[in-house]
Amino acid sequence: MRARANFPFVATAAVLLALSWPVEAKAQSQADLLAGLPGFRVLVEIQGPDAERDGLSEGAMQTAVKLQLRQGGVRYLTPEEGAALPRDPLLYVLVLAYKPKEYGFPYDELYAVAIIVSVNQTLPIPGTGKSARVVTWQQPYINTVGSDNIRLVKDKMIPPLIDMVISAYLAANPSGG
Repeated sequence: MRARANFPFVATAAVLLALSWPVEAKAQSQADLLAGLPGFRVLVEIQGPDAERDGLSEGAMQTAVKLQLRQGGVRYLTPEEGAALPRDPLLYVLVLAYKPKEYGFPYDELYAVAIIVSVNQTLPIPGTGKSARVVTWQQPYINTVGSDNIRLVKDKMIPPLIDMVISAYLAANPSGG
């Protein structure tokens, strides 16, 4: 029973680790692809039906991310400003909050949390004259948090990931956004 109870956590961890496997060329291209961006528009999504009821809010997280970008020297773009740019840079924060209630206590008091922070842009496909929406920077994070502390996702887990985006952006754009 214990192995079955841990399967969702292990499966989520395995997928996210595979997505973030370090590759030197990938890291170099991520930095290069942030160069020249004027800033980011922001989209925050929470997937997990219990998370909002327990105190996690997309609106509050979106506001916190926008404020952190501005304080870090990165310009927040409105959706209209972003869409008007050829690359339409989007900072996307996806929070997967899984509460395994079907396994009972103590699992029903915990969330398995996976956070993926990514930068998405529209880039040309060489030699085709077409473009595609692609992920050009990404950082995943996995943790668990008690149901009564789900607010820590916004207050303690996401800010270091946004700091990583800000650092990468400012390294590629020394004059800021």
